[in-house]
Amino acid sequence: MKENPNKALHRTAHKAPPVTADVSTMKKNIIILAVFLGLASAILAEQTNVLSRENYPSGEVKTVIIQITPTNSVEREYYESGQLRWEIPFATNGKKNGIGKFYYPNGQLESVWEYEDNRNKPLKKYTETGRRKLFVKTRWHLGKITHKIGNLFVPPSP
Repeated sequence: MKENPNKALHRTAHKAPPVTADVSTMKKNIIILAVFLGLASAILAEQTNVLSRENYPSGEVKTVIIQITPTNSVEREYYESGQLRWEIPFATNGKKNGIGKFYYPNGQLESVWEYEDNRNKPLKKYTETGRRKLFVKTRWHLGKITHKIGNLFVPPSP
């Protein structure tokens, strides 16, 4: 059966409609893709740089130490529910260095501490509902308290 030459010409001459892409939409899509790829690579990097891991009898992760960079790592402890309990950054010398965060069992931030060479100082403290609390700031001189502000504050025990 011979094909009609006009029909074949019509088939080859058909063009797809022009694509009109919104530049701002394209930029947003590129940013979303970059963020996704960055998060995915960070998650994969964390999984491959686990230095130590301890589990509860139930099998849930209790503590994990992850190497973030060649000179820094972070230790994280979890509640048995799987919720993050605290995380503290460490330097290669094994000393706590950086910002440590502590959480309530409901996942709400409890407190933020700054660590430098294993010394810590509280920066912020929160209630279980997320409201900021005052805490005691003390200054010592020759074994005596010389300055006190705020309410009693007991640091969380890691």
